[in-house]
Amino acid sequence: PYLTVTMGTFGAAQVPVMFCAAGVGMVSAASVATTLITQFHADAVIFTGVAGGLKDDLKIGDIVIAKDVVNYDMDCTNFFLPWNPEYRHKRGEFPFTGLREFHSDPKLVELALSAPHPAEMGDVSLRCGRIVTGSEFVTVQRKEALASVWTETGDPEAVEMECAGVAHVCHMFQVPFLGLRSISDTKSGDANEDFNAFCALAADNLWFVISHVAENAW
Repeated sequence: PYLTVTMGTFGAAQVPVMFCAAGVGMVSAASVATTLITQFHADAVIFTGVAGGLKDDLKIGDIVIAKDVVNYDMDCTNFFLPWNPEYRHKRGEFPFTGLREFHSDPKLVELALSAPHPAEMGDVSLRCGRIVTGSEFVTVQRKEALASVWTETGDPEAVEMECAGVAHVCHMFQVPFLGLRSISDTKSGDANEDFNAFCALAADNLWFVISHVAENAW
């Protein structure tokens, strides 16, 4: 089937929750988010997964909470508005709307940052910053080649392939959004090897944040 949604309750407060897999890429993820909001009436969307690190000090398993997300594939920097030819669009900006940065809900970000750090997680770090989204699995070589894009999009912490699509949908429907990513491959490691070896571990690292937010946000 296109989409399997598992429904239940979570925690002592029996918070109603839904879980599903968003698939790979912005179109698939945005479609799933739209379905959850319009057909299942989701009150908020917590979007989790893995990402490639873009900072030297990010290591595999570290967690990035999206302060905001930018779609770096959206490039209308050469498009000029007839009524305002002096205006220059930024990379990631959607023409006619001014939309570029899609923010996580501040309350959900605060909750995520306050999640108690389990002792068994060791030195896994938790930080808040910008995540960028595109339609490419970015290898180490491509991370280097796209250095100018990272500069254009505000020196992001991490890059992945879905988050901006989900955040954009949540913005359009005015539904609170929280983006969470665990680092599966670093700025200097082998992206394919690291992703395949550490994807599950990185995703598991997010549970203490997800559970804290889900149990305390409502």
